[in-house]
Amino acid sequence: MGGFHREAGRRGGFWVGILPVFPSSCVLLIVACAGQQTPSAVTVASATPSAASSAAPSDALSAPTLAPVENETDAGAFVPPASTPELLAARDPRVTKQKALADDAAYLAAFDAERAGDRAGAREKYLAIVRATPPSKRLGEAYFGLGEIYLAEAASDPGKLDLAATAFERARAHLPAKHPLAAFAADRQALAVAARSAIRSRRATRAGP
Repeated sequence: MGGFHREAGRRGGFWVGILPVFPSSCVLLIVACAGQQTPSAVTVASATPSAASSAAPSDALSAPTLAPVENETDAGAFVPPASTPELLAARDPRVTKQKALADDAAYLAAFDAERAGDRAGAREKYLAIVRATPPSKRLGEAYFGLGEIYLAEAASDPGKLDLAATAFERARAHLPAKHPLAAFAADRQALAVAARSAIRSRRATRAGP
């Protein structure tokens, strides 16, 4: 609370002062003159600690730290990792944005080729996305596109059903759960697996005992 300082007034043969010591009470101080000059002001130091000293220290930055290096033995014990070009690229939003745009362009090129009926060209473009390093953000969609191509080619080559089922399975693994293609990938995978099982069953039946 710090010190309190109030002017005292002289009344009769006494000096009378009212000084607040605590917030809720006051003390009447009477000082006899005794023929000596009494100071015109009285200062009382409160025993109550100040608010600044009683406040709990902030622990926002008070985590324990290692003692400073006292000798050369500890110097160089830790070597900070280098900022590699790959790390800097991952942290730079300009680079990541350019990568995202490139991923979109590559996927759209493959998708347009597929829609145009160029399965061979679309397959090569989808495979290039699948093999890209670092992985493309369109990886799941590229696997789905491959699955669609293999599923269509299975009409003349049933062996492509295995490739189609695998492609749809990987598409599901790389697509977010709420992605619109995720449910379609599950249905297409189930269709490819069922068709493959049916063909194997018919072959077994024709082969006989």
